[in-house]
Amino acid sequence: PSTVDAALTGYDCLTDDVTESYVDYYELRVHETTWVDLYLESFDFDAYLMIFDEWDELITEDDDSGDSSDAWITVKLPPGRYYIAATSFDGGEVGNYRLYVE
Repeated sequence: PSTVDAALTGYDCLTDDVTESYVDYYELRVHETTWVDLYLESFDFDAYLMIFDEWDELITEDDDSGDSSDAWITVKLPPGRYYIAATSFDGGEVGNYRLYVE
């Protein structure tokens, strides 16, 4: 398990969708098929999580499955390289967040 404390800022990349939200990407390497829990919480913005495979295909996404406006994903992943996108539901939102990966 790991925890990342970070922030979305105006210097971050923008998502490729119509919201153009600020986004931070994290690489996740899976060595054997396993269940992965991801939880993104923020008191500053409406948290939104996405997981992409190494070919940039969206595997799953979540907006409000966590407490209040937090995002929570539980997914079974085969071995491979994945990318976690920690972002906001609405464009232009910035602020601190915490990402839990178990």
